[in-house]
Amino acid sequence: MLSRNHILFKNIWRQAVEECANPTLHKKARPLNILCKVKSADYRSISFTTIFQRQAKNDPKNSGTTENEIKAKPVLEVISPNLRGEEKQNSTVDLENIKEKSLQEQSEDETRKQILSTESIKKLKDKIIGRPEKEGDNKNIFTVKRRLRDYRREMGKATDVLEEESGLMGRSGKVVITAIAMKTINDKIDNLRKKNEKLTGENRVLKRSLHFTEKRTKKYNLVIYNLKGDNPLENVAQLFQDKLNIPCHESELRDAFRLGHSQNKDKPAPILVYFLRNKLKTEVLSNANRLRNTGIYISLDYTTEEYCKKKNLMENQQIAREQGKSAKIKRNSLIIEGVVHRVEQVEVPFASGREQKKKESRKRKQSTTPEPKVTKSKSTSISE
Repeated sequence: MLSRNHILFKNIWRQAVEECANPTLHKKARPLNILCKVKSADYRSISFTTIFQRQAKNDPKNSGTTENEIKAKPVLEVISPNLRGEEKQNSTVDLENIKEKSLQEQSEDETRKQILSTESIKKLKDKIIGRPEKEGDNKNIFTVKRRLRDYRREMGKATDVLEEESGLMGRSGKVVITAIAMKTINDKIDNLRKKNEKLTGENRVLKRSLHFTEKRTKKYNLVIYNLKGDNPLENVAQLFQDKLNIPCHESELRDAFRLGHSQNKDKPAPILVYFLRNKLKTEVLSNANRLRNTGIYISLDYTTEEYCKKKNLMENQQIAREQGKSAKIKRNSLIIEGVVHRVEQVEVPFASGREQKKKESRKRKQSTTPEPKVTKSKSTSISE
């Protein structure tokens, strides 16, 4: 004989199996953990979770449902109709408590999922940025999204700056290109300036060395002006013997020739004389004052630099004499009324005075030259 509790258990088992076999009830409530409340001490709490899950999974009617739906945890309360009123009241109270627990579990699951999603976003952000989140930051998903959006904007600005620095077309690509072009131009100008300074220094050194070599070669030379004759070497030796009373033979002279050709017969080209001994040269220069009032004069063979300075002194001497002042040249200085002026002091005023004279002469020529008259040609008529 079965006891009353066993009979009650069998009835509850049959009812539970029928309700689990119903697909509509299974989809709506999704209860596969049936808690059976019986007053008996032996069957106070009976769990049919594994049995009903296995039956629902093997049932062909539940082929459309997934394992997550089968493993869900809503509660189906099955109570026998033969129970007393007090037992029913107790069972309804237990049912409400179970429902509250299930709702709490669902809310906890939702919060747990939300926290997991925020933590995954936080880990992704930390992986991108490379730094952990600061303390006190809000863990809400909206704040995280806003920070990610701000980070994307900052990354975009950084890429624009990198493009501008690399010379690519960014937001201000033209300005960057012009700045780079100006920098290259300035570098080229600096290089050219350095090269120019180097070349000017080398040119100065070369000029100095050329001046000394030219002066050394012209050490044994003299220049004679306004000496007539067809044979320069013979004419020079005869001049030294007749006018200067210096015994000289053609063999003591290395060479003598004229510098260029003169178009005026009364004013022949100067003669350049090469001496073999410096003693003979100094003796000729010391006796050169004997050629005064003859129209013939002797001078040193100057270098180009010395020749320009000497010419400057002579022309300044001429200007001073035109102004009625006494002026004479002594070596590298001009003496005007007892005041000695060096070549460096005389060079600038001479140049300015000569330029003024040239300008005045040009103006006079332009004013004196008559303008050419333009005659209009008569037009011939071809009408006839």
